[in-house]
Amino acid sequence: MPQITFYRQERLDGAIRTGLDCDGSTVLESFEPGSPDWDSALLWFVDVRFVGDALPSGSAESVRVWLSNLDAAIACELHRVADEISVGIDKEWPVKRTLALGLEGIEAEVAGSCTNRMTGREFATRLRDIADRWVDLLANLVLAEV
Repeated sequence: MPQITFYRQERLDGAIRTGLDCDGSTVLESFEPGSPDWDSALLWFVDVRFVGDALPSGSAESVRVWLSNLDAAIACELHRVADEISVGIDKEWPVKRTLALGLEGIEAEVAGSCTNRMTGREFATRLRDIADRWVDLLANLVLAEV
């Protein structure tokens, strides 16, 4: 079944990788370098995942446009999940929540995790940042190198 995943992750060295996978292959990405003390272990990650036969197919650009058009609905749902986990979360990681986007033939979810040093409140801040910057984050992605 077709799949699209938007991901954003921060490494222990502060580097941030954002990207878009279609059917398991990265098609768009960006990388913001961190400190010179290189450490590729992840501090946290967030995936916004879509699965279904009604997903757009074609170019990476058409998928980017489709995701950009979902900005308001995705932002609303990511804020809802952030509100849920900002109170706190038990040690049940990763967090995984269904997103109610009302897309016929498509299931959506957000999944994410962080190191034990990060609280649910801090993780919720990452979700809100993605929600608030959704269109800009998508716009800053470039074609992935193959």
